Amino acid sequence: MSKSKLIKMMCIGLIGCAVYAEATEGQVQSGKEDVVHEMSTPLAENMMSQSPINIINSIEKENQTSVTFNYKGSLATIENLGHTVQLGVTKGQTITVNDKEFDLLQIHFHHTSEHVIDGKSYPVEAHFVHKAKDGKLAVVGVLYEEGKTNTSFDSLGELPKKKGEKRAFKENINAMDLMPGSKSFYTYSGSLTTPPYTEDVTWVVLKDSPELSKSQIGMVQGAMHKNNRDIQDINGREIIEKD
Repeated sequence: MSKSKLIKMMCIGLIGCAVYAEATEGQVQSGKEDVVHEMSTPLAENMMSQSPINIINSIEKENQTSVTFNYKGSLATIENLGHTVQLGVTKGQTITVNDKEFDLLQIHFHHTSEHVIDGKSYPVEAHFVHKAKDGKLAVVGVLYEEGKTNTSFDSLGELPKKKGEKRAFKENINAMDLMPGSKSFYTYSGSLTTPPYTEDVTWVVLKDSPELSKSQIGMVQGAMHKNNRDIQDINGREIIEKD
């Protein structure tokens, strides 16, 4: 190998490590995410369990995955990060997947939806990002469809439109209010949908879709650019469903 090629490979590796460190710091430690798909896509080229996916051919199993929500706190802040609007939460809110507990870190939005179900896309998707004590991640996806005004979503107020704009919530808003009443779900093993596309993420995508009015959807779209990642190959992964 020539010296010039070796130097080039070392530079690419250093850039990749820097992107990984920056994104990991953003997504997991502080609960924020940084989206630069164009620069970071090569990091995921050889990964086989990427997200999002088209949810098709799901199966039921005898030993079903169980998911229990324990959101006893409230939303704390709302902030425009430039690429998304993120909701900060008070500590102590968890979900339990089988016997493993995950702490709720933050909630953020994508438009259009990242996941699709049987090829159907939705105008907005919310991600409830969780982390266990061992560092493993679990993300709950809620797909919103256009319909009537969502009074719980209205409680968020006007979404901040400028990057860096942030405010605290004065009223007590529970994160569960942003979810459908039914907690039927699909689950599969995937990845973060933003750099560094870390795999071994437990995805729980709720089957039922809360409605947002056309104006509410427009408010989401007006607060951020289109920020959904392309659909990824399933590569033989099991998609389990539970009613």
